[in-house]
Amino acid sequence: MSTTQLHTEEQQWKVRYLLSELTKGVDELFAEPEPEPEPEQEPEPESITKRISALAELIKRAEPEPD
Repeated sequence: MSTTQLHTEEQQWKVRYLLSELTKGVDELFAEPEPEPEPEQEPEPESITKRISALAELIKRAEPEPD
């Protein structure tokens, strides 16, 4: 093998390596982002207040009235 052929093979290897690295980078750039999990919806404070009021009303009704 001549030194020119060795240089050519080495350059080809470097080019293949750089192309594979570049391809990986491009794939990562254009990859679809993973969807972020949606945060759990917190109930509105107004609805919480209504629920508490409704529970309090049910408790009042369930309590036996004093004789």
